Amino acid sequence: MRTPLLLLLLTGCSLGGPREAERFRLSGAPSEIRRISPTQYRIRATGEISIEVLGKRTLALFPGVEFLEGDQRSSSDRRRPEPWKVTVPLMAFEVDGHLVALMWKDGATPVFDAGEKNVLGLAPTAGEFEAVLHVERGATLYDAVPRWAATFGLPAPEPWPRTLDEELALCKAGFASVSAGRGKHRHAVGPSHPADWTPGFGVLLHLLGEPVDWFDYSDLLSTVNTHILRWEAPFYAGEPGTVGKLVERMKILTDMRKRADGEWGFHPTNAEERKLGKAGESTLGTSSLHAFSVAKAARMTGDPELKAIALDVLGRLRRHQVPRGGLGTQCPIDQPDLPAAAYAVGAYVEAFKLSGDRAWLADAARWAKAGLPFLYLWTLPDRKGMRYASVPVYGPTMMGVAVQWSGLVYAYYLR
Repeated sequence: MRTPLLLLLLTGCSLGGPREAERFRLSGAPSEIRRISPTQYRIRATGEISIEVLGKRTLALFPGVEFLEGDQRSSSDRRRPEPWKVTVPLMAFEVDGHLVALMWKDGATPVFDAGEKNVLGLAPTAGEFEAVLHVERGATLYDAVPRWAATFGLPAPEPWPRTLDEELALCKAGFASVSAGRGKHRHAVGPSHPADWTPGFGVLLHLLGEPVDWFDYSDLLSTVNTHILRWEAPFYAGEPGTVGKLVERMKILTDMRKRADGEWGFHPTNAEERKLGKAGESTLGTSSLHAFSVAKAARMTGDPELKAIALDVLGRLRRHQVPRGGLGTQCPIDQPDLPAAAYAVGAYVEAFKLSGDRAWLADAARWAKAGLPFLYLWTLPDRKGMRYASVPVYGPTMMGVAVQWSGLVYAYYLR
């Protein structure tokens, strides 16, 4: 079925049958639109087009650039971003229980505006371009990237840059570059990162075949300098009984929750951090790592009180819609970020392991999909390493900047 532009301008389009309310209006350059499935139209155009999405928006997404909630408005300086800032070539709104997404692969530059109106636009980079408009009742914004992948397919991964043995040698060299002797390591190279006893690095060095003197570590339960490892060191050091001390340590953490909402709030510790958000404010990211820690500790120790607290907090965290606040010591807590989603995935998987209730896995899946817009699913020919790289946060100084540790943490909890 081919629909002329004039008809679109007069009536709009409705996908899903005559009972569906109008969801969008297309305007701009003369276009050809053809229905290719019950939820998709293919659009071909030679000039700039604009699609107004009708209805009350719940969420909006422009991967790599914007992840908006409710009536939050898009930033004027992000409406026509440079191509390398866009992680997945799509723009989407969730309106009135529908997902409306404009998706493309190449040949077009995007225009995005979430203001008084919900507008998706594309302009050709040269000649004609082709895009797909996806409208699906019952789908959510978190389904936008999976729908893009189902439509266009995923690119092949970059070839391995090193053999496994070369990679392990590089890991050893990396640890050596931040070593300060007698079990101490820095989080990263440079004087701004103080050295501390890091038993998590001891575990990794042990697995790499390096000698480790476990007597160097006065606190085998310390998680300093690590993003993933939690309390594995006592088992490798031959002191599994040490894990029993987790209950006392975690109860100190659980007592730090806010009474108002039962979550952990933002607690800045210096003047610079106070610029990043309001003290006490709750986001997904101010709680997801703590919730993961308590849930994992409950599973490791069998403590019923920790289990009850972990499941209670994770039930409360269902109210959040956008992953944000997971980088509160570095970035404003209202900026969407990948670590908040990554730790939420890990926490909800732990909740399933604790309880056997598969409903927690649905929560894990939601946050797993919320992390996908932080990964590049396409590449520019002149940007090596772009494909599947991860951006940590949608902040003005970090857009288009790959920070791989955040993607590795996310990948770990997806495994």
